[in-house]
Amino acid sequence: RLTQSSLLGGRVEVDLAGQLAQRFSQQVQVESDVHAMALGERRFGIGAGESSFVVINMGSGSGIAYHDSSLMRGATGGAGLVSQERFYVAEIDEWLIMDNLLSGRGVTLLYQRLTGQTRAAVDLHSLAATDPAARKVFQLIGLYLGQFIVKLARILNPQCFVLCGSVARASPLFIDITRDIVRSEIEPACQPTAILPSELEAAACLGLL
Repeated sequence: RLTQSSLLGGRVEVDLAGQLAQRFSQQVQVESDVHAMALGERRFGIGAGESSFVVINMGSGSGIAYHDSSLMRGATGGAGLVSQERFYVAEIDEWLIMDNLLSGRGVTLLYQRLTGQTRAAVDLHSLAATDPAARKVFQLIGLYLGQFIVKLARILNPQCFVLCGSVARASPLFIDITRDIVRSEIEPACQPTAILPSELEAAACLGLL
């Protein structure tokens, strides 16, 4: 049963597995996008060489998945549902949920708050070379991602963090900021060995194979 969807606006109640099973007369298991990403990374990506890792989805919405020999789904499949976690973003004096910060819509929203102008996240990636406000947006992404990873590393202590989703493709604009924060703030016992962008084109699709 689908109970949460960033694309559908938050909380929903859809028996997706039941509808698909009835339509195609097949047994169906529904995975969240970020859980599917973790399965894809484990089989075909960076996670294949790691004993444990956390996937952070930074796409149309946000989420995490922890894989340590097996995928941690939680009691009802909701493990990693962090889209509604709130951050205080001092630079714009506003509280934002994770879905509206570490995501494509977050890139657009931060730029709008800083400049009063609305631009698509993909355009801001290109503009960052010449537009100081666009660069600032990705610096903020790096800052708050770093702070988030610090918390996750202390709780889950994975070997590696893998960044997935559309915003991860812009990681050269912010990943050094993220790594510096994690390196300086995390205790040695919790330090990850790496924070890397995914090398897969469609990790979630590969995870469902």
